[in-house]
Amino acid sequence: MFKSIVLAFSFLTQIPLKISEVKERELIFALSFFPLVGLFEGLWLNLVAYINCFFLSPELNSLLCIIALTLVRGIFHWDGFSDTVDALCIKSCGDYVKDVEKRLQVMKDSTVGVGGVVALIINFLLRFILLKEVIINSFFPFVLILSSVLSKGLIVPIIYLSKPAKKEGIGAFLISFVTFREVLLALTFTFLIILVCVFLFSLSYHQVFFLIFSIFLIFLLGFWIKKFLEKRFLGLTGDNFGALMEFFEISFLFFWGTLWLKL
Repeated sequence: MFKSIVLAFSFLTQIPLKISEVKERELIFALSFFPLVGLFEGLWLNLVAYINCFFLSPELNSLLCIIALTLVRGIFHWDGFSDTVDALCIKSCGDYVKDVEKRLQVMKDSTVGVGGVVALIINFLLRFILLKEVIINSFFPFVLILSSVLSKGLIVPIIYLSKPAKKEGIGAFLISFVTFREVLLALTFTFLIILVCVFLFSLSYHQVFFLIFSIFLIFLLGFWIKKFLEKRFLGLTGDNFGALMEFFEISFLFFWGTLWLKL
């Protein structure tokens, strides 16, 4: 089990971890511990935001939080997000099969097109603004933890319910071998972390209701995006999963960084 936890951190972060020979089952089992990686990222962001709030403006604090997260996470999610948008931006030739092949080819290309660049800029600006709002309204201990945990926890059932777009690649490997056990364990860890946060931060009944509603709605939207991507690519790839994790994270920041204040 410990090896699978280390594999989860090695898979989703830039932390240099020494791992001996890895078996397929151990790598798949690592999916169960994705929420623990999210918990680590959330705690790391909280530490950065808490220290900076004594000395820096919310704007600079937000920027440094993004930099701090990138140092730990790398560009794993951003790369998948930009590649996915790039592929979706290609002009259709009218032949569905050829369009799918072209999209997969664009997504595999190491260069980033205009669509991917624009998507990354919008992603960055959204994250910057939402983090600033969360910090200004002192929601960051709760929101930064759960946004990271949920993005990692909700992606596991999405992987389980998906079909692969290609026969090879990390996405095809995960989809082919993931089992309900990994889904159950990932959701259990996610639920336990949420439960601890609810009691630790003394959320009121209407806040808990809004939390449940936001999680349910975000997952439904994520599932709809999954179905949309499956139509465009005849399945999903690792890049698509990275894009979906970005969606989950930013959506939760939106719900608690802006929408909650209006209710």
